[in-house]
Amino acid sequence: MSSAALAQSRPDTLAQCFDAAGANVGKLYACRSPEIARENARLNVAYKRLYARLNPYRRTLLGKSQAAWISFRKVQCDFESSQLVGGPLGIEARAQVEALNRCLTDQTRSRVRALKDAYGIRGNVG
Repeated sequence: MSSAALAQSRPDTLAQCFDAAGANVGKLYACRSPEIARENARLNVAYKRLYARLNPYRRTLLGKSQAAWISFRKVQCDFESSQLVGGPLGIEARAQVEALNRCLTDQTRSRVRALKDAYGIRGNVG
C-alpha cells in the first residue's frame, strides 16, 4: 500500500486506530496521535520564523541543534515508553504506543516553547 493510501486509510483518532488494529502489534505501533501532527506543525512554524531571522552561520547551527533534538526526542521517548514492556502482548503494545505518543507530543510542545521563549518569537505558531 502506498504511503498516500495508508494515510487516507488511517482513522481520525488514536482510539479508532487502536480499535482498527485490534491485536495486530505492527498496526498498533503504526498508530499516531493527531496531536503529534499538530505539535509538529507548530514546531515547523516556530523553526521557520526563527530561521528567517538568523544569519547563515546561525542557521547552520540551528539546523544542527534541531537534528540533535530530533534524535534526542526519539531516544528519550523510546526509553520512557520501554518501561511498559513485559505485559500481555496486545495490552503492552497499546500502552507503549500511548506512552510513546504522549512523550512525543510533550517533547515537541516543550521544544516549541523553548524556541519561542529563547528567541522572542511572538504570536501563535499554529
